[in-house]
Amino acid sequence: MREVFLEETAEISDFRSAKIKYNIFFICSILFYAIGVIYLVVTFLSLKVDPLTGNAFLNVLLILLPALICFVAGFLFGIFKGKFYTEYDYTFVSGSMRINAVINKSSNKLLYCFDTNQIEKIGNYDSEEYKRLYLMPDIKKVKLTPNKTPSENKNFYYAFVSKVGGKKYLFTFELSNNFIKTLLQFINLTSIDRGIRK
Repeated sequence: MREVFLEETAEISDFRSAKIKYNIFFICSILFYAIGVIYLVVTFLSLKVDPLTGNAFLNVLLILLPALICFVAGFLFGIFKGKFYTEYDYTFVSGSMRINAVINKSSNKLLYCFDTNQIEKIGNYDSEEYKRLYLMPDIKKVKLTPNKTPSENKNFYYAFVSKVGGKKYLFTFELSNNFIKTLLQFINLTSIDRGIRK
């Protein structure tokens, strides 16, 4: 079979809303870090009692606790900001699929890589087989699209994949007709769910 290369991105359909949420979380992250640093500087500059006298551990803990809370909040806001502004790149090369997360259109992180012979079932996102697989507790469910509804000329599909790092996954993709049609050529016919949109 000839060498096939396909690349496609599941882009955010509500770009403006995602960017606003991303910026709000980014600003909150910076603010919490700044408040933590300012609190530490002001506290230590205005400290009149030696914090190491008496119960030293308790005194230091009480002084550092508000700053620690600010730093943890800043860290969490920084981590979660990417959740609002993540797109997914799907790369298919003759039997091998790679999925990357693209955060803020700059940071690219490999999430999953598997071969098509690891796909036990593939089909439409709204099929009965998908609903059956979704209810299985030993399968990890992973949504690999930023959208709640498919973009124009695309549909949601699922793939039940085994042996990815020793685990079973139920992936949800947002693919064009051309991508799914090409992908299906490399998948065993018994693994293709009936009624799949091509």
